[in-house]
Amino acid sequence: IEPEYFETRITLSLGGIFGAVGNKYFVENSMPSIQVLTKADIINNAVIIFIIINVFIVIAQHTSKINLWKFEKNTFSASLILILFITSNFLIINL
Repeated sequence: IEPEYFETRITLSLGGIFGAVGNKYFVENSMPSIQVLTKADIINNAVIIFIIINVFIVIAQHTSKINLWKFEKNTFSASLILILFITSNFLIINL
């Protein structure tokens, strides 16, 4: 989504946060007796962290007061976050 559609970008990010929190709630209700940190919990927390990073990037791209180096371009930001997300999930699942 182009940077000039700021409201749409923020709305999608906030929807993603609600989806991630809802997914975490669903996982906790599916396994209520487990009191240990599971891989599903770690992945849910990683999703929430990556969405928060995305919100920061969207806000920083919208304002001219914050310089984000190469993150000012949507393609670089999306590519790097996607690579980090896939790599972190791969590490979480295989550990």
